Parts: sequence; structure tokens; C-alpha cells
Amino acid sequence: MQLAKTGARIAATAAAVLAIGGLPALAEAAPRAVPTLPDLDLGSLSPATQSELCTFTFYQPGGTERTESAQVSVSSAGEGKTTFVFRTESVATSPYTQAAAVTWSNLDTGLSGGGYDSRTEAQVEAGTTTITLPAQNVGKGRVTVVASVSNTRGSTATSYDDCTAEYTAP
Repeated sequence: MQLAKTGARIAATAAAVLAIGGLPALAEAAPRAVPTLPDLDLGSLSPATQSELCTFTFYQPGGTERTESAQVSVSSAGEGKTTFVFRTESVATSPYTQAAAVTWSNLDTGLSGGGYDSRTEAQVEAGTTTITLPAQNVGKGRVTVVASVSNTRGSTATSYDDCTAEYTAP
């Protein structure tokens, strides 16, 4: 009996929405500066294969030139899971601490996550430094990502930057 009443209320609500012309349209969003990578479909990759997501350059902490760069790659870590890897190329003459993180949103399922919880730190010196974040349970579908680094040397010298991209998680 209760199920019949609930079904009747849903039908009445749907009829009312249709009678007034449907749900209000969302305001048209401004164009995004997020590069889309239609060919970046992790479903076609083996779990060990990494694919480049985005690359950016940034200042050394306390520096005046963009001498450092980071390449962010993604790989499938199993059904609905993604691993993000940051590779920083540095010419630093003195080491600094780098914290890498991602903030993501699955455009198909509405899931979102990452942020501070995904943050992983490493010491950067001249050469290549690799930071692998814990696998993120992004779910299957189109995923938009902001990948970022925050760099610190001492108590006052900092720098940071990020990149955005979109990919498809299997």
C-alpha cells in the first residue's frame, strides 16, 4: 500500500513538472579552459601502462624563473581506480619539499574526491623526482582532474602551480 502511494506521488510530481514546462534550465556555463583528451581512455591500457595527463612549469621556491617542470601521468589501478604519478624535472641547487595532490570529479557519476587526502610529499633535488599518489577510486566514466604541486624551501619560500585535464576511467 505504501509503495503504491509513493509511486502515485512520484507520478504526480513528474506530471506537475512537465505541466510547467520541465525543470528550470541551468544557466549556460562560460567556456572552460580545460583541455579535453578524447583519446585518453584508460580502458585500453594495461594496469602498468601510464599515459600523460598534463604538464606544467613552475618556480623553484624563492626562485624568479620557471625552471622546474612536472609531468602528470595516469594509469588504471583496477576497475574504477586510477593512479596518478608526478615526475618533476628539477635544476635545483638546494633541495626543497614538494607536495603533490589531485582533485577530481567524475562527470558521469557525480563522485568527487582527492584534495588534501591525496597529498603526498617528497624531497626534490636536481634531476627527476617521482611521486606516486595512492590509488583514487574515481569510478568508471569521464573524469576531470586538477593536478597540483606545492613547493617549500625553509619557512618562507614557496611556489605552486597546477594543470587541468579530462580522461576516461575504465
